[in-house]
Amino acid sequence: MMATSQRDPIDDRIDRLTDNVNKLSEDMRQSREESKEISESIRQLRDESRELGSRFGYYQQSTQAIVNLAFSLIASATVSIFITTILKR
Repeated sequence: MMATSQRDPIDDRIDRLTDNVNKLSEDMRQSREESKEISESIRQLRDESRELGSRFGYYQQSTQAIVNLAFSLIASATVSIFITTILKR
């Protein structure tokens, strides 16, 4: 008679399947954690994007105001030069 210490092939397959299921379970847990981290990163990027959009809008408005001021100063200087030149004659 053979020794009873030999394992049944079905038991080996069950052990391998159990190991695979445990590994898959761990992989899924890690994937969920990574997914949560990615979602949080996306939320942060959206918030930063909104903030940068606001800042850009303010910058654009400020730049336009400066350009308008510069043109009005140039126009005022030109008009005053013409007026002083005409009045001196």
